[in-house]
Amino acid sequence: MKDCLKMFTDLVCPDKNSLVENISLSHQTLARRVDDLSANIESNLIKRLDECEFFSLALDESMDIGDTAQLAIFIRGISKSFSVVEELLDVYPIKGTTTGKDIFDKVKQVMQKFELSDDKLIGITTDGAPAMTGKQNGLVTLLSKSVPQDVITHHCVIHQENLCAKTMEMKHVMEKVVSVVNFIRSRGLNHREFKSFLKEVGCAHDDVIYFCQVRWLSKAATLSRFWGLRDEIKTFMAKKRYFMVE
Repeated sequence: MKDCLKMFTDLVCPDKNSLVENISLSHQTLARRVDDLSANIESNLIKRLDECEFFSLALDESMDIGDTAQLAIFIRGISKSFSVVEELLDVYPIKGTTTGKDIFDKVKQVMQKFELSDDKLIGITTDGAPAMTGKQNGLVTLLSKSVPQDVITHHCVIHQENLCAKTMEMKHVMEKVVSVVNFIRSRGLNHREFKSFLKEVGCAHDDVIYFCQVRWLSKAATLSRFWGLRDEIKTFMAKKRYFMVE
């Protein structure tokens, strides 16, 4: 409609072109355009992947700040002309449990969504979580059983940040931080009192963040939040007659 108005003003009243150009599109139109762009990108990717003779998947599952597991699925395929396709295929939030079966179901849904043939899957790379690499019910085992051919598996997705963290040898720091965080969050009364205390003092943060060794991406977030709340944590721990946090 806006384009039609633009054509009309060009012929009838060119001096009013600026009025038409400044008309804002409705939120429904913007949402529809975003959906159309998304559908176009997805359809083009499906066509490119359909030309691939073989493909491999790489998966990484990490917990976001809202305690929701986010499963990132990457794909790399190669066509007859040796043209390589490498894309982030999808990101799936997993609510509730994150067992190997849960992750396997999400992967199969993504493969069906992008019309990927099982007999073209030749490799899979995962991180070191038990849900990914478990011998009985891990994703790699379940996925290997669901395809007719042998699948090459690689372990694991190694991130530069993880390598740097290991080199820095922060064990003595993380042990104290994790101990304090567990004292606060693993006990219901302590957790409620701590959140109420932060609210009373008008703190910018409302809670500390759990750290899990498997989901090591949470290390930076845990340390950052802990440092931002160090004064409040020290005061709270003193009230609880727990060891002082320096």
